[in-house]
Amino acid sequence: MWREVDIVDTHLLESIVELGLTREPLTTLVASNRGAPTREWLAENSTIPAPNPTAIDRIRRADCIIYAPGTQHSSLFPSYLTEGVAEAVAASAAASKILVMNLEADNDIRCDSAATILEKFHYFITRRNDVAAPLRGLVSDVLVTRTFLDTFEPNESQRLVRRCEREAVRLAVGNWSRGDARHHGRSVVQVGLSRVCRKIGVRELDDVAIVIPVLNERPRIERVLGLLLGFDWLGAGLLPRFIAVDGGSDDGSREALEEAFGVEVFSARGGVGRALEVGARAAGSSLWATFPSDDEYQVEDLVRVLAIVRSGQAPIAFGSRSGFCVDPQSRLEQIYGGRRLDRLMSYYGGAFLSVASTLRHRRSVADPLTSLKAFAPETQGTLSFTGRHLDWHARVIREASARGLAIAEVPVGFSARSREDGKKTRFTHGVWAAAEILRGSS
Repeated sequence: MWREVDIVDTHLLESIVELGLTREPLTTLVASNRGAPTREWLAENSTIPAPNPTAIDRIRRADCIIYAPGTQHSSLFPSYLTEGVAEAVAASAAASKILVMNLEADNDIRCDSAATILEKFHYFITRRNDVAAPLRGLVSDVLVTRTFLDTFEPNESQRLVRRCEREAVRLAVGNWSRGDARHHGRSVVQVGLSRVCRKIGVRELDDVAIVIPVLNERPRIERVLGLLLGFDWLGAGLLPRFIAVDGGSDDGSREALEEAFGVEVFSARGGVGRALEVGARAAGSSLWATFPSDDEYQVEDLVRVLAIVRSGQAPIAFGSRSGFCVDPQSRLEQIYGGRRLDRLMSYYGGAFLSVASTLRHRRSVADPLTSLKAFAPETQGTLSFTGRHLDWHARVIREASARGLAIAEVPVGFSARSREDGKKTRFTHGVWAAAEILRGSS
């Protein structure tokens, strides 16, 4: 192929083995050559680009270096051939040097596995092995999607694993996509920053999944997501993953979630309990917590609730609003207005659930229905995390009691909104929760 455009427009049936940058059109050089051009001839007639000195200096002083994905043979590999790039990367004290693989195979790499791309990366960045720089000095982490890895035979995956192990390079296999054929840049940056933080002495970061149930919260969801995404999680020693579960919104909330950078979006139908159930499954085996989308809680309080679980004080922690509600009657009047039945249910219902839990399960919980909850990884597979609405919270208490799991409570702030502002709790939701608490042990 003679031109860059040929590389990306052609569905290749063979792997590209060599690249060259020439000052003259390649067709002109080939015409003057006797016989067909060889790989060696192309290398000899290629030009090594001169670098921008400022760029080389920035690479040397960088804290984190990311090799972004793209069209490898037309854009990335040729740029790696630049004079001084390998030396600058090798000399950099950056804690993170992350090679991000493509989400899936482009036209130019349909015959190249992840292992082959890693080998080619090292070949070209060392200017065809002209620079004596081991891979481990150029790359600290390789990020590859399971989809791309599974495109090729298992032996290719093993070859990649062996190369990374031999070179002491960390290999991360996961879903680095946003779901729209683009990379999830936030996840990539979080990996990089976590390595940097570990290098400069910040304590080991804990992965945490934050589950955010959403149902028609368009006026608030952007602010809530802004608070979550803008919080200094790394400073708190946490590496977050944000899981929003939409319960069937029809006010534009779903679209706002999908446009948000760094948020995974799932769907659920049937109430907040169903959304939390889906979120719990999506969280997998990591530390995880619940945070509502109604803008009634503070992110700082969520971190304090998580701290209880992270420290090992208890496998479950609740953010209790009880300690901050000095005048519950006026607070309920603000929320429910003239709806007397809902107001009475909320006033006496919480107390009933707490007393019922104490009597039925010998477990006193001051605020069983709080939306701030944190769970240790070992609770997955131990608790069912199922329910329809408020009964989800009650079931957590009942099953935790039956299995002897401690529940700690942390006082948190709370800014209640009114029914007119979108409060969705109903009398029937409280009845379901009470019925769940009064059930026998699981």
